[in-house]
Amino acid sequence: MKTIKNFLLKNLISIVYVFLSVILELLAVFVTSGKFFIHNPLIYLTYVAIAVTITSSMTKQSLRRKVAFCFLLFNAIADLVFITIFSMTSGTLFDFEMLNLSKDGMGVAEKFIVNFTFLSTAGFSLSAFFIGFKYFEDKLPAPTKFNYTLITTISLSVIIFLGQCGFAYSIHNDTYNDLNYILYKKESNDYAEQGILGNMFSEVHKTLFYDNVALGNTEELDSFIYNKVTTPTETMGGKAKDFNLIVILAESLEWFSFINDQNLYPNGHTASEEMLRKTFPNLYSMYDESYVLSNFHSREKTDIAENYSYLGNYPTGVYINYNFPDNSLPYSYPNVLKNLYGVDTYGFHNGEPNFYNRTHFLTKSVGLKNYIASDNMDITNYTLDGERNLDSQMIEACKTQMFPTDKRFSTHITTITMHGQYAERNNIKNHYDTLINNGIFDSIEHDDEMQEMFRHYVATALELDKAIGVMNNYLKETGLDKNTMIVMFGDHNAYYSDLSAYVKGLESVNTTKTYTKLFNVPLFVKVGNETPTNRFINKFTCTADIVPTIYDLLGISYYSNIFYGNSAFSNQESLLYSRAYEVFISDKTYFYSLNNVIWQDDSVDKTYIDQTEEKALNLIDKIEHVNRIFYHDFLSKDNATKFNEKMLEINN
Repeated sequence: MKTIKNFLLKNLISIVYVFLSVILELLAVFVTSGKFFIHNPLIYLTYVAIAVTITSSMTKQSLRRKVAFCFLLFNAIADLVFITIFSMTSGTLFDFEMLNLSKDGMGVAEKFIVNFTFLSTAGFSLSAFFIGFKYFEDKLPAPTKFNYTLITTISLSVIIFLGQCGFAYSIHNDTYNDLNYILYKKESNDYAEQGILGNMFSEVHKTLFYDNVALGNTEELDSFIYNKVTTPTETMGGKAKDFNLIVILAESLEWFSFINDQNLYPNGHTASEEMLRKTFPNLYSMYDESYVLSNFHSREKTDIAENYSYLGNYPTGVYINYNFPDNSLPYSYPNVLKNLYGVDTYGFHNGEPNFYNRTHFLTKSVGLKNYIASDNMDITNYTLDGERNLDSQMIEACKTQMFPTDKRFSTHITTITMHGQYAERNNIKNHYDTLINNGIFDSIEHDDEMQEMFRHYVATALELDKAIGVMNNYLKETGLDKNTMIVMFGDHNAYYSDLSAYVKGLESVNTTKTYTKLFNVPLFVKVGNETPTNRFINKFTCTADIVPTIYDLLGISYYSNIFYGNSAFSNQESLLYSRAYEVFISDKTYFYSLNNVIWQDDSVDKTYIDQTEEKALNLIDKIEHVNRIFYHDFLSKDNATKFNEKMLEINN
């Protein structure tokens, strides 16, 4: 008994270190996932084992205290960093591809959020550990000295590290060439799976050793690309043939920005529809004069949603703007319009030119003739004052470039004013006044922080409304409204500080109860100056459907195996797989895998599940092939020429 007591006292620092490390890691998992356990802790435990091995090799208690404190400090800092990233990005788990976004800094993370529960607990634990043992270490028995300490420590650490490599291999032995496992895996897509430190080390191993996509059989890949031709639909195919094209990515646009529906948005507008129509005349004109995709969803960040609207697909595991900035992508709609009709596409964004590496990627790979950002616009650059630039200023300053009258044009516009954060902005004071004068709000300030944030958000929507008005007026003045198609969509919900969940009366996206309608955002398709009769499209649609819908209306046949979606006017309904969040979404289901369903509608039955499984397998097959195309730039050089020629063939 005395021997055991002596052993425990000699190694008390290591024992307390293990206890505090586990508590901090479990707390970190809890504040991100709501679960106080780690399903697969082996990789995390190897870190703890190495820390204990090195700490126990110290021959003085004071050295043990300092070394253990350093390991504990690293543990706490890493957990806090990844908790903060998780909170700021609305539930994104860290992967090392995020380092590509590091130079975009706080522009990617809309609000700096520190979890004070974890911070205070970690701070108290670290202080108590360091100060407490500094006081008591002299009272502890001296550590036992033994021969070959360094050799033993290094050997044990190497053995444990090799074990960590083995655990990581067991997790990542599925290559990106076989993705069916994601549909049937039992693991959770949160930090409760491996822990935060476990996930970090796992990502290191994946990036260094397992993050590979084999090109495989090139004849099979070539055959897959050209195996299926989708032609325009009977009802809407070619309805906008030879039209100009405008695609507008409206940053964070939600239905509740201008619509009062207390059933869907219980914490949203309370003003009458008549007053809202008066206040938002241009958003309502889009609503009244367009095909309205009322069941449209996006569960991505801006860069991925933007690329979906250009490409109709996206590979897994990478951020293509950085990983594949020079790839040849002949199937993008700018490249197809150029190849088929000689029409150039110009991009406009009132943000920074190199944010998300846009200028390079969009001109070199996507096929834009030019990309015009804020520094090349005659506008006030409010970003210098920490505010968002104004969309109406962009349209006013660039409208003759955006909408030329002497040639057929294609223009892609990405707005920025509605980008979070939603706090007081000096450059939209006039919009605050309009909202108050029209009786939409009695004031912008409100006792409820979330309600005040909603009011700031609505003010930014009024700026978008003004921008649409500038565009519509110019198109009508020049007669371009008769032969121009406009596609406008919200790139994602207003997830900043859970505003979307609040207005919709739903639980936060960071909880286990996530509902599909949390990601329901607007998409309008306006064809010339017609006012469609059956204008509401209620089938489930998503960002992957944008390019197929554009091709359908323009009367373009295309090779659909490389596109994840379908035309909104076809009989086919898509399934969304989020690159950013690794989740499948339909209008009735939200699941990480068929074995890990987060939510499903009460009407879901076995038939629906079987159909969803079939759709998911078909989508995964496409993703596997698209991965091979991207990772090996398969459609470059001669293959790009071949693709262009075959597109000309199927479109006569």
